Amino acid sequence: MPQPWRVAHSPFVYIRAEPTTEAEMLAVLWPGDMLRAAARRGRWLRTAEPVGGKLFGWVLEDGRPLGLGKLLLPAGGSLNTANVYA
Repeated sequence: MPQPWRVAHSPFVYIRAEPTTEAEMLAVLWPGDMLRAAARRGRWLRTAEPVGGKLFGWVLEDGRPLGLGKLLLPAGGSLNTANVYA
């Protein structure tokens, strides 16, 4: 079951094509944006739905090894917000 997450990092977080910082960037998430994650691979979360109707995206949840801190935090509750990414 997809889990809700909220972007906590500023200025933004990338959604990437693969779970690596060197993968193609598919989209950008801004602080406060929400997304639904359906899978995890290490520190990476996979979007519940394809980004732009094409590829599932990957978002780095924990950037502490890169000196960035936590990028996403569990949101819990409802996803009733204008900016929800699957």
